Amino acid sequence: MKRLFFLLLITIISTTITHAQHCGWDNSYIIILDARDSITNKVINGLNIVLADATGKPYTSESNLRNYPKLTITQPTDTLKFGQNVKDNKEYKYAEEGPFPFGEDCYMLIVYYNNYPEFNNPGTDLILISDPDGNSHLGTFKPQHIHFTAQNIGHLCKSMGLWHGSEAIDRIKINVKLQRKN
Repeated sequence: MKRLFFLLLITIISTTITHAQHCGWDNSYIIILDARDSITNKVINGLNIVLADATGKPYTSESNLRNYPKLTITQPTDTLKFGQNVKDNKEYKYAEEGPFPFGEDCYMLIVYYNNYPEFNNPGTDLILISDPDGNSHLGTFKPQHIHFTAQNIGHLCKSMGLWHGSEAIDRIKINVKLQRKN
């Protein structure tokens, strides 16, 4: 009887361990967008970038507002809005508060099944980009919408390539050149 109990205990423990989350970023994914001026190739700061359906209606999610509130790239809104991964002079603990140690100055959006269940399944979703008040130091940029594919959504788990080199980032990163308004 003791042997049966011991085997049952070992089975339960091993099952729990093999199915346990091994990283705080398991089941989280990221969309990375590098927005630059088409003339100067400089990064454009202060853009308003949201994830929208094929009709241009922004995706919203209450869980987006509740999850990851300490990250510098998250926005205090239920809209799936990209934040910019900007490093300032503060001492950050990477991946706990942000910025991420990869994709510096890029715009990023963390997605997971509770805030973006479709994961661009039909391939018709859009990224909408606007320069809200023309507050860019280089001038006002034309609004743009970008189609993207599921291949542009990277797995955020620390064992994946995003954390270990630029090649993985370059494979998923969406590069956008914005045109200036006349």
